[in-house]
Order: sequence, then C-alpha cells, then structure tokens
Amino acid sequence: ITFAQNKLKANLYDSYNYFGAEDGNREIGMFSDEVKKSPSNTAYIILYGGRINKLGELDAHLKGIGASLFYHGVEERKTVFVKGGFREKLSIDFWIVPENACPPLPTPTIDFEKVRFRGFSRKIVPYLCC
Repeated sequence: ITFAQNKLKANLYDSYNYFGAEDGNREIGMFSDEVKKSPSNTAYIILYGGRINKLGELDAHLKGIGASLFYHGVEERKTVFVKGGFREKLSIDFWIVPENACPPLPTPTIDFEKVRFRGFSRKIVPYLCC
C-alpha cells in the first residue's frame, strides 16, 4: 500500500523591485489581507539589497515593513524576515507559508564582492501612512 503525502508548499505572493513607500504600502496591505485568510499561515518577507546600497538601508526597510504588517493586523510571531543577499536592484519577495510547509530559500543574483555601499541610512522607511 502506498500513501500519498500532501506536501504543502510555500507560495510566492509577489516579487517586485522597490520603487517607493507608496507602492510598498499598497503591496503590504494586499499581502497582509492574504496572510490573514488562514490563521496557520506565516508571512515570509525576503529582502534583497541592490548593487548599490546605503549602510543600514536593509534594516530600515525591514523595520518599516514590520511596522506596516503589524498595523495591518499581522501578528509579529507569524512573520519571518530574511535578508536574502543582493540582486541588481533593491527587491522584496512576499511569501505565504502554510503550517508545516518548507520555508522559501533566498535567491540572490549578485555576489557580495560586486556590491557597493555609500553613506548611511538612519531613517526607518515610512511604509505607514500617518
């Protein structure tokens, strides 16, 4: 007798290059609605730095995204943030991971040696509308 296993998979909700907080707000609002459809879902956000970055920029984006998800009602314990390495441009992957599914793995496209850093980023990216 063979038993078929129903393997749950992580679902890529969206992947996009970051263009500004306004687009980010809209995307996070839709993503949070999707995550909340099932209480067993976990939100995975994989953030990729671009070829040129400011020091602290990724942390600032992650803090802003986290605050926005919390604002939209996604519990902090149901959210996982991953620094995924680097791609040509700053980009974000939004994943919805059902309970017992394998989490997504980062897919960077640029080696760290080819990345440059300029200046500092000290402000949290404002993903929330006041």
